[in-house]
Parts: sequence; structure tokens; C-alpha cells
Amino acid sequence: KGLHFHNKITPNDAKKAIEYFEKAIALEPDYAHAYAMAATGYAFLGATGQMQPNEAFEVVHKYSDKALQLDSSLAVGYAAKGSAYLLYDWKWKQAYDSLLKAIELNPAATDSHQLLSFYYLSTGRKKEAVDIMEKALQVDPLSPRVIQLLAEAYLNAGRTDDALKQAESLLDIHPQM
Repeated sequence: KGLHFHNKITPNDAKKAIEYFEKAIALEPDYAHAYAMAATGYAFLGATGQMQPNEAFEVVHKYSDKALQLDSSLAVGYAAKGSAYLLYDWKWKQAYDSLLKAIELNPAATDSHQLLSFYYLSTGRKKEAVDIMEKALQVDPLSPRVIQLLAEAYLNAGRTDDALKQAESLLDIHPQM
């Protein structure tokens, strides 16, 4: 149930997802994936102003640390940790290292690609932002979020024609966007 609400990407659904992941933790305290997914929910709430960032990212660190303590091969744990370093702590090297590790462990997890693209944009590395989102598009060519962020990366890199093609592709696949 937690994943169902996590994938809906709204603040209320993120809160429901966290609730289910925390119930899973209460039932099975060694369930690393539940800690990591709860951490990503708190990161979303903190990054979008739905929760005080200092409170949200304190929990992100706590839960991602616990997830990685239980399972050091859990990509989503590194992604959650990387999101805290990137979006709140501004610890660029740690963010970069965590996100690269997440992608290395699970190249199909486009959430990590999206965060790494944001890292590249934040540090002025526009070409790398485009490159990582192009890789994400290869992994998940129908993801509206991937297509949107690739278009944005193209815009930031001054590639207006490529951005327009991605926007048109997005509207063809998801007209409601």
C-alpha cells in the first residue's frame, strides 16, 4: 500500500505512504526498504514545503541511515540520503557520491537520475544534467516526469529545439500535462 501512495506524487499521498511504511517498520523493524521509502516520503514533504525542512530532513537522515545499516546494497537508501545532502544540507560531494552509488546499485531507478540531474544543474554542469536525464529516458521512455525533466535540462543547456521535442512527446503521451 505504501508504494501505491508513494507513486501518486501528491503531499496527501506522500503522507499516506509514510504512514504505511511506518506501519511496516512497526511490524518488521528490520525491513530496510520500508525505512528507505519512508525517508523518500519525508524528503518530498520537506522539499516541497509540506513539512518544516529541518524536521523532515532530520527524519530522512535517521531513516536512510537505518535502511543502509540494515542493507548497504539498498539503492533507495542511498538515493534518500543523497536527497537530504542535496536538497537540505547542501553537501555537494556527499550528495553526488550517494546518488552515484544509488544509480550503480539500481540503474533502473530513475528517481536517482532525476536527483543527480538536479545536482548537476545546481552546480552548473548543464551537459551532465542532460546526459543523465537522457540515460533515464532510455530506462523509462514513457515516464512523464523523466520526459519533463529532460525537457527542462535541455532548456537549461540552451537546447530549445530538443526541449520542444520532449514537450511535444510528453503531450502526445500524457495530454493532461
